[in-house]
Amino acid sequence: MGLALFARGRRLCAALAFEHEYAWLVVCSLLLVELLGGLLILHRVRYTEIDWKAYMQEVQGVLDGDYDYEHLRGGTGPLVYPAGFVWLFSALHAAHG
Repeated sequence: MGLALFARGRRLCAALAFEHEYAWLVVCSLLLVELLGGLLILHRVRYTEIDWKAYMQEVQGVLDGDYDYEHLRGGTGPLVYPAGFVWLFSALHAAHG
């Protein structure tokens, strides 16, 4: 019984991983796990404003016209994120001041 159950589970895993008709199930399951994990983190982990302040300091340098990564710094150190991060947080900076 145990060996047959193992073989059946193995076939199911292979089908989920490689057969296209199950892709929607895999995607929906991953999205659900991601959503529940994010909600759990938001509920359990206390918010700290340290990162937000540092991000806004780094973005301010770009908004002031400095595009040299060696000059862009915040309270937690130098800017280490790619330009997409800077543009995203620039929009947040504009929205929240």
